[in-house]
Amino acid sequence: MAIPAKKFNRVPKVLGLGLFVTAFIVGIGAVLAPPAAREYLVFTKSLPAGSRLSESDIASVLIPVDNELMNYELNKTQLINAELAHSVQQGELVSRSDIKVMESFLRELTLSFEPNSMPPAIAKGDQLDLWVVPQDGAGNAIDPAKLVAANLIVAAAAADESGISTELPITFYVSPTQVAELLDAVAAGEIYLVRR
Repeated sequence: MAIPAKKFNRVPKVLGLGLFVTAFIVGIGAVLAPPAAREYLVFTKSLPAGSRLSESDIASVLIPVDNELMNYELNKTQLINAELAHSVQQGELVSRSDIKVMESFLRELTLSFEPNSMPPAIAKGDQLDLWVVPQDGAGNAIDPAKLVAANLIVAAAAADESGISTELPITFYVSPTQVAELLDAVAAGEIYLVRR
């Protein structure tokens, strides 16, 4: 039995509508899907400055990934016996700035900066955010500025006494896991330091 031509004419419209509805549902699902979670550490009790951390003072929690939380990506085993730089509250996320600089697990990394890409009078102990503006091979910006590392602690800073616009070395205390990320940022574009 022959199928009327009218029914064939309706097939593309039905398929097109079906594909549109499917794409719409997939798109909404992607927007509403919860972001990937990552493990961070919190203090299980309030502690005064100078306290030595024990295993019971820290607990793991899963929270959505956020670029602003890079300063909180710490290894629990490295924090045992670490000394608190200031008092902390129960439930507060453990940050690098909470812990006194411990050379046992931090490394020194020196990066060079143009004088106009960093704040003036940088000194040892300052905490700075490092941003990168991704560039192409010709030096043109290809993406907005991105925060690479927050609250980097300055280990040493060279003063610009010449008055000539040359790159100045700044040495930071960083965790071993940060080294590759920071070196990749330097290779990806123009780097800037921002004082908090």
